[in-house]
Amino acid sequence: MSKKKSEGETNDQNYLVFARKFRPQIFDEIKGQDATVTTLKNAILQNRVSQSFLFTGTRGVGKTSTARILAKSLNCESGPTITPCGKCPSCQEITSGTSLDVIEIDGASNNSVDNIRDLRESIATSPVHGKYKIYIIDEVHMLSAGAFNALLKTLEEPPAHAKFIFATTDAHKVPATILSRCQKFQFRRIPFHEIVKKLALIAKKEKVEATESALMLIAKTGDGSLRDAESLFDQLASFSGGKITSEKVEKCLGVASFSLYLSLLSAWSKNDSLKALQIVEKALEEGLEILPFVKGLYEMVRHFLIIKVHPDPKGLIGLAPETIKDIQKETRSFTEDGLLAISTGLEKLVQMVQYSSQARFVLEAAVIKFASLSQAASIPELLKRLEKLEKKSHLRVLDTAPKNQPVDIKGSKDETSPSKKISPPSSNANIAAPKQKAAFFSLTQVESVWSKVIQDVEKQKMSIAPALTEAEPIETEEGFLVLGFPQEFTFHKESLEQPETKALIEKALEARLGAPLEIKVVLTKANNKNINPEPESEEPVSNDIPPIVESALDIFKSGRIVRHDK
Repeated sequence: MSKKKSEGETNDQNYLVFARKFRPQIFDEIKGQDATVTTLKNAILQNRVSQSFLFTGTRGVGKTSTARILAKSLNCESGPTITPCGKCPSCQEITSGTSLDVIEIDGASNNSVDNIRDLRESIATSPVHGKYKIYIIDEVHMLSAGAFNALLKTLEEPPAHAKFIFATTDAHKVPATILSRCQKFQFRRIPFHEIVKKLALIAKKEKVEATESALMLIAKTGDGSLRDAESLFDQLASFSGGKITSEKVEKCLGVASFSLYLSLLSAWSKNDSLKALQIVEKALEEGLEILPFVKGLYEMVRHFLIIKVHPDPKGLIGLAPETIKDIQKETRSFTEDGLLAISTGLEKLVQMVQYSSQARFVLEAAVIKFASLSQAASIPELLKRLEKLEKKSHLRVLDTAPKNQPVDIKGSKDETSPSKKISPPSSNANIAAPKQKAAFFSLTQVESVWSKVIQDVEKQKMSIAPALTEAEPIETEEGFLVLGFPQEFTFHKESLEQPETKALIEKALEARLGAPLEIKVVLTKANNKNINPEPESEEPVSNDIPPIVESALDIFKSGRIVRHDK
């Protein structure tokens, strides 16, 4: 039995996981906790070491490692010292976890009153090797209420040789009576660049080849936890056969590749919704989970936005220099407002995907929509465009028309009707007359080619087709065509007014009609595509309306009364 155990111990010593093998052994090896380390070192040098400590922070940031180093510093044969030797029996026993003077307790599994009573009884005995008997209780917030009450008495009147170090990820669950008797140290997430440096050091010592982009991806996945990053690096060292690349990291983690996200954003920059949809479909077919995919996409858009506005973004995002250069090329095709609009949409998409039973459809619909947002303009820019459009337009804009109200253009489709003519602005002597008279096409001529125009535009830019299908030619004038939308289609109207989209439609019209036409997009009365006023009834309507008829009129708002005499 003892022989087998010895062999097991030998095997365990032959191979240690990276998180244990490269665990800090002195204060100077602790990464990312400078304030805490400085305070503890000064306390030791000034002989002002507290009776009880509380180390709090997220997982894998060095709470337990710091507790062990503090214990070694206090119990080292040459101590108390800020540089424990690591060679004396006390230091070696603490490192191996066999010290009788440093007792580590798991608060999650030893959380009863009886466990704390046993602790209180053992405190009375003197240390074996060192100067202090040190109790390290991990996840202390897991202790029961009775256990905390039993511990409180010990903290109030501890023996001089006793020290307590509590570690927790949830300090708010620790009773205030315990907190008030401890020096509290907040361990922060380890900075990204510190994790990358530590992983590079491990790779060098373990003779593992790893690209810079791979180390950055591993560090980013660790999310501030050095232990998580080291464990993942250990796993990848086996998975990759000793040569770690970003592609292998992505494959091992089951996440979308950088190139996939880049190609998707490239499709959005070109307003190519079909290409964007095909990229997403391929990603899902390869087995990528929807929620992690959307979160990764959200982070990529954040990178795009920071690189777009920041002259030196390296310190703000965890990407290799060559990756940043690739993104910088793509950001030229986006406006800042376009990226902000996509970012806002993705933030909502994360929540929708998380709780929707139709997550795939929600994602697909969003991907198509985002293709039209890459060139979104700011409000000042939109106002400038509108001003230019009004100056170029030959349509009369009534100053008295209320803002944000639909334009009501009346008249029939008969080309000879005077009401259909749109008066150009008054002549101005300072404006030179056009050299050539603009072409005139009747509404019938435009309608005869309109379906083909839609098909031509769809081939050039598929995302425009749905909006263009809802539009209806309603007016013609020399050199102009008016397209109408019901007032509930404001979004479609705005999309067709984009300069690039407008130019594409005008080009398709010219190809079909043989001469150029400039388009003007307006809103009409809701659901009234013919724009024909309802003929008024010539016979008078009696004001003597029975109550039942009044009730009917309230229900059928557009109804009218027609009297038939018997």
